[in-house]
Amino acid sequence: MNKRKIIALMTAVILFNGFITNNERRAGAVSRGNGFYKNKEYEKAISEYSNAVKIESNRDTGKIYFNLGNSYYRLKKYDDAVAAYEKGDKSFNNYFNLGNAYFKKAEEDNSEKKIEFYQKAAENYKKGIKLNSDNTDIKKNLEYTEKKMEELKDKQDKDKQDKDKQDKDKQDKDKQD
Repeated sequence: MNKRKIIALMTAVILFNGFITNNERRAGAVSRGNGFYKNKEYEKAISEYSNAVKIESNRDTGKIYFNLGNSYYRLKKYDDAVAAYEKGDKSFNNYFNLGNAYFKKAEEDNSEKKIEFYQKAAENYKKGIKLNSDNTDIKKNLEYTEKKMEELKDKQDKDKQDKDKQDKDKQDKDKQD
């Protein structure tokens, strides 16, 4: 063998060993994360899943982000859960859980973004339904979310009407004075 072939072969062996090592390191981090999750040690699971997605590998990270989102969700860190699910795989379960995380964000929010979070929850439930139209739970969640959006819109309309009436009454009173 000539020198070039030997160097190319040695380079390929070194790269292949690094490749296997990264896959093994990632698999180990995911496995530890899964163990922590099962034991309800969600902070530790988050640490392991976060390490796993940082390790370069030829494997897709979508499932790891799904697991990461589940861990954040269990800790009621819905912003972080949404961020993880957004990077998750395009599976029924991911869309379902992403919808749930947006719904929880809406329930906790008192700003004008509340309706936006409900809308994002509904969008993700609809994506999930496209993948599994037989699931009744996601359909119920969509129906409930749409009901909550309608109630919120009705309340906003009523509040606007009340404010408009107050403004008009004030203007009428000012005219009388």
